[in-house]
Amino acid sequence: MKTVISVVALTLVAAMSFAAAATEEESTGAVAVRTGKYGEAPMLAAMVARGELPPVEQRLPEVPRVLQVEEIGTYGGTLQQVRSLDESDWMGWTMTKEPLTIVSPDLLRTLPNVAQEYSVSADGTTFTFKVRKGMRWSDGEPFTVDDVMFWYEDLISNRELYADPISWFKRDGELLVARRVDDQTFTFAFSKPNSPFVDVIGTWWMYFVPQYAPKHYMKQFHPTYTSQDKLDATLKAEGFATWQELYQGKDCVGHPARGVNDPACPTLAPWLFQDPKTAPVQTAVRNPYYWKVDPEGNQLPYIDRLERPLIADTEAWLLKVVAGEDDVTMQGGFLNIGKNFTFVKENESRGDYTVKQFTWWQSQQALYFNFTTSDPVKSKLYNDKNFRIALSHAIDRDEINGLLYGGRYRPTQVAPNSGPPYHGERAMFQQFIAYDPDKADRLLDEVGLAARGRDGFRLDPDGNPLRFILYHPPWPPDNSELGELIKGHLAKVGINLAVRALDDGAYQDLMAADRDDLRLRIHYYVGPPMVPIMSPGLFAGQFDQERQWSDWLNTNGADGIEPPDDVKRLREIQNEIYAEPDPAKQLVLFDEAFKIHTDNLWLIGILEPDTSIVNSYIQSNRIGNVPDPTPGGETIPSQRSAWYIKYEAGSR
Repeated sequence: MKTVISVVALTLVAAMSFAAAATEEESTGAVAVRTGKYGEAPMLAAMVARGELPPVEQRLPEVPRVLQVEEIGTYGGTLQQVRSLDESDWMGWTMTKEPLTIVSPDLLRTLPNVAQEYSVSADGTTFTFKVRKGMRWSDGEPFTVDDVMFWYEDLISNRELYADPISWFKRDGELLVARRVDDQTFTFAFSKPNSPFVDVIGTWWMYFVPQYAPKHYMKQFHPTYTSQDKLDATLKAEGFATWQELYQGKDCVGHPARGVNDPACPTLAPWLFQDPKTAPVQTAVRNPYYWKVDPEGNQLPYIDRLERPLIADTEAWLLKVVAGEDDVTMQGGFLNIGKNFTFVKENESRGDYTVKQFTWWQSQQALYFNFTTSDPVKSKLYNDKNFRIALSHAIDRDEINGLLYGGRYRPTQVAPNSGPPYHGERAMFQQFIAYDPDKADRLLDEVGLAARGRDGFRLDPDGNPLRFILYHPPWPPDNSELGELIKGHLAKVGINLAVRALDDGAYQDLMAADRDDLRLRIHYYVGPPMVPIMSPGLFAGQFDQERQWSDWLNTNGADGIEPPDDVKRLREIQNEIYAEPDPAKQLVLFDEAFKIHTDNLWLIGILEPDTSIVNSYIQSNRIGNVPDPTPGGETIPSQRSAWYIKYEAGSR
């Protein structure tokens, strides 16, 4: 029987055929799905022969997920992964996460993953999922709807664990409702249409909030199922202060910054960590109950083992890379591949690797304004579009590009991805980017800042010295250099700017208290495979351009400060997209939102893309089935279990 899927994918073009997605899983040619005959790794076959494991047919679900691969791989070998203790630990994150749905490698569909099939109601409010019958956790226990209901009833609905559940699980502030239909079927229902939901949960962005948890194991750390005496004893033995900290520390399925510290935690991942993340060398071994196969019915993963040495600094990491001792490197924040791009590119032959680039999202350092600052002079200036245009023309983007990024980036305002479907290369995203200090001077005079002091810096309309402070967080690491360059550019047009670096805590506190002045930070316009509806600033849900405005919108005027009409229209557009199942009509609405942003210039973009984050990766040439990057690069996490080792390190 064919799997039936109703797909609402924002990345689809209008002519996309939903029928292709509906039959994708069976069209991969997996004869094993029909015959029940599967291959397995020699190490697992030996365990079966010794009576330590059941046969592979009993370890796989009735309908395994079939991965399309470039070539049938070979079993065995060890993958080397250098890592830091940085919370991003990207490879540790993507190696352990398996969402209910997943964006296809071509970015044009949302496919079943943990779910065997799903459907969406005509009104976009209810989502029905069927999990795979016979699917098992890594310890051999059955995976059922009970694990989804545990996540819903005891985790996401528990305010001691989730004081404010992530917004993508809510509509108009109301949490979704999960209902059990039977052991394999459940529904998620929203109070209002939420058409993009299946696409959102299938992106890497949501890997850290999977909609399930191993109830049979995690309930021992939860007060609903375990007495306080037992919890207190465990807290004392494990060194945790509260049951919430205990639960999060033991959870290997949830957020990577908190979990992967309990090797006993069952998972659906292809490999099982054997050591906590703080270990000098974190190892992982194959999951004998992994539920994916290749088109010939060979159980995945191909690779037997992972070894992940801990590195303390960037220099040591780079030496590992060029020595060929890091097989797949995606560590933009700590290693900063973008900033070290020339070095790693020049050493490709020496390290037997290839540097590849792609665009996961459109991410740019941008200038933010505190439109609701208590300083009346600055508030008036920030809310004057001509002042913002003047600052944009005062920035020499070509100099920044040459000095910091080797000329590899493109000057732009904040924009979505180039090419279809959002076409961030269009002229609307290129407004006000030309370096034109004369025009900046003239505009600044016109907004009331013509007078200057003896030091050459501009005075406010009352004749007082005018000084601005540009705050920035520590990440990405080039913020300080970028801030100093902008400071120099603005000084040439008489703007007195100080640049101040803050640690993450101080930076967040400053924004929360609405005491910031100007900010330099990363802004995201999220593109394929992450639908732009997830971009925090695009629809004023968490409007980083001005949080007081989003507070007003999110509380129907009870909190915050009333925003301009254009900001209110963004919220209306978001609700219209939620209710619109037609991808072509959704794109029209997105375009209206993009135009509102570009017309208002609420924040000033610098360059595109910011590959210092995660837009480059390094792949050892000995690793097979790591596809060349697509426009969204989603093939990296979604295909990881199909990687295989073609030859041993140093053998060529």
